[in-house]
Amino acid sequence: MKDNINKKNIKKKSLKDMVLLDRFLFAEAVEDTVILKHILNIILDEDLMFISEYKIETEKEFRNHPAFRSIRLDVFVSGDGNGVYETEVQQRNTGNLPKRSRFYQSMIDRTLLEVGSENFNEMKNVVLIMIMPFDLFGEGRYRYSFQMSCLENPQMQLADGATRIFFNTHGEKQEGISEELIELLHYMEHTPEVWDYKSKRIREIQERVNKIKLNHVLEVKYMQWWEEIALEKAESKVEGQNRINELNIRLLQAGRTEDLLRSTEEAGYQEKLLEEFQL
Repeated sequence: MKDNINKKNIKKKSLKDMVLLDRFLFAEAVEDTVILKHILNIILDEDLMFISEYKIETEKEFRNHPAFRSIRLDVFVSGDGNGVYETEVQQRNTGNLPKRSRFYQSMIDRTLLEVGSENFNEMKNVVLIMIMPFDLFGEGRYRYSFQMSCLENPQMQLADGATRIFFNTHGEKQEGISEELIELLHYMEHTPEVWDYKSKRIREIQERVNKIKLNHVLEVKYMQWWEEIALEKAESKVEGQNRINELNIRLLQAGRTEDLLRSTEEAGYQEKLLEEFQL
């Protein structure tokens, strides 16, 4: 199967040209606890000195059941403290990021209590962070932070320990945003080898990332990673087309031509039919 997959149209960026918004470089960079601590401290405006004691997992997969959708997280940080931090970089607006963040949140929550535990207050706080080079909500902000609140009284917080934050590297409104955070977001999108940043922490990130880019062993790892990702994408496309073909055949066999025509025009209806036929 894999040998027959055409990878011509899948573009490959060199390691040297990658930026921190590229998943591979980001995952490799934050395995350096100094880089991870600096990024989280600047983003959250906190002093998370304990990060080095936490478990850092990149490309972590959550799968609850073979029949249900799994997820793969860019960077998942957990430990004995009160917080869990999940950080994603997203280059493209897929049109589903708010609901995807909700799904990620629910999958993470399932892991926060031991089997049989009855005390839900033992659940750790979860901070889900997405960093992207576009404005998801169109208000020109660098940061959009969400927590549950009462519709009737917005000042009343649910205080369930869940926070979702979306960062826009192209923000314009600087109110409540530190100059260091703006520099970090600029660096993550462009990741230049030389730039006169004011922040000492960002200059240290820059120095360490430059060394990562010169690592020849990592270059080989990147080539292998890229091959795997390219194959996964190509296989997923083939698998998706096979499902659609099978759906069309079944609809024709059942004489449901109107449903077939509608499914070609409405993606949502097509998904409904795929679920009906368990494809």
